[in-house]
Amino acid sequence: MEQEKVTVSFFLDASRPSSEGQCLIKLNIYQRPTKKRYATKYHATPDEWKKITSSNLRDDELKKIKKGLRDIEEKADKIIEKLVPFSFVAFEEQFFNKEAAKHSNTLQYWFEKYIVQLNQSGQIGTSISYKTTLNSINGFKKKLSLHDITPAFLLDYENYMLKDGKSVSTVGIYMRQLRAIINQAIDANVISSDKYPFKKYQIPAYRNIKKSAE
Repeated sequence: MEQEKVTVSFFLDASRPSSEGQCLIKLNIYQRPTKKRYATKYHATPDEWKKITSSNLRDDELKKIKKGLRDIEEKADKIIEKLVPFSFVAFEEQFFNKEAAKHSNTLQYWFEKYIVQLNQSGQIGTSISYKTTLNSINGFKKKLSLHDITPAFLLDYENYMLKDGKSVSTVGIYMRQLRAIINQAIDANVISSDKYPFKKYQIPAYRNIKKSAE
């Protein structure tokens, strides 16, 4: 399925002008039906904005602003071109934080991001549980990307845990938490739902089979 086109433009936010009439220029990213605006470092009055957006600009200071906006637009376009499918989360990470962008497709990044959220919301026990799962995965294979999590990987990881003496119930806990992380990445459009690995892998369920009375 072809994704909706992503457009880049600029918007003069005249809702909060300064005492000198200067308004913030914002970067506008639109992919139907979502539109997001991000502050730039540039300001202009409504009259200056008309000149900046015109084809016949003569003011040298306004030319500097126009060039700065063009640079921002080129940067945004380059990032968007590489994001297939497009994700606002991934775009923001790459646009505002180059270091985070290097790790946004790694499994560890998404685990740690969620662990921080759990700690911030006071869910300490759950955060510790997810950290344990992450440690277990790293004990099996390190530096995994989200795309490394395939049905074959899941089966290999399950066998690794069972051979390591983990119970079926523990394996189920680790796998469900891994599934939750993958779902978060899919919801953020960082990976495609077509690549969902749990469609072809069934998490083992703990069965408490009671012995019949003699």
